[in-house]
Amino acid sequence: MAVNQSGRSVPRESKPIVVRDSTSLPEFDLRGVCKKTVIAKAGSDIKIEIPVFGRPRPTISWQKNNTALKLTQRINVETTAATAVLNISECTRDDSGVYTILGKNIVGSVTDNIIVKVHDVPGPPKGPIQIVEISRTFCMFSWETPENNGGVPITNYVVEIRETTSQTWTELSSTVIRTMVLAENEYGIGLPIESIESVKVSEKPHSPKNVEVSEIKKDSMVLNWETPSETGGSPIIGYIIEKHDKEGVRWTRCNRQTVIGLTFKVTGLLESHIYEFRVAAENAVGIGEPSSPTVFHKAI
Repeated sequence: MAVNQSGRSVPRESKPIVVRDSTSLPEFDLRGVCKKTVIAKAGSDIKIEIPVFGRPRPTISWQKNNTALKLTQRINVETTAATAVLNISECTRDDSGVYTILGKNIVGSVTDNIIVKVHDVPGPPKGPIQIVEISRTFCMFSWETPENNGGVPITNYVVEIRETTSQTWTELSSTVIRTMVLAENEYGIGLPIESIESVKVSEKPHSPKNVEVSEIKKDSMVLNWETPSETGGSPIIGYIIEKHDKEGVRWTRCNRQTVIGLTFKVTGLLESHIYEFRVAAENAVGIGEPSSPTVFHKAI
């Protein structure tokens, strides 16, 4: 109705009006999460609190790596009047991944991603540990990088050894050893990998076995033998053959170059002279003790 100094007019009724609340699409404010990435050290607690907008109030759900987030005693979510919260207690490397927050109301639905990276000490190097080379002054090992680097680059490897008769890991020495390798990154030193086999370092090989003489002639004989029972922890690189004339007192070398195989023909013998022979093995450390002499054989 209208009103002036003379009074009110006759009222006029309007058509029905429907009053509706304003609506808006859900929206997340991730400005508090730098580059949408959260980095945490293993064992710490993670709390991601995200302001949520939208009318009517959106319903919130979470996913991890495109699968519905499994809630546990360590992992839970909260929804307040203004925020959505993800809590992870005592986080581990397995908690790393892409976390997706989903908001939905009558206007529509939206999603956004947050990357969680949990860093830790590295896992053990991949084995087995290989023995590459052994000498009297060093022992060379090889291994592969860990499958789990802890989320950051490996900065170092720690190599320890122990005597097989001891439980204490220490520096390399001339004895029988086991080897252990540990990877290291900026968060510390990870779990070890230990060599499967023991190895002897700085030791000459044992004597060859079962030296026998065959094909006896007036100026030559053929020797055959078996490999030593122990190589000294280093591959055999050859054999040294020596002869002794029964009429003399000295042992003399028969081969100018190291013999690789397990047989050797001794030439230059004197007819009707009687000889005995012995064989020694050689590795990177040196020449081991010779075998027991053969019985005497006459060159005929």
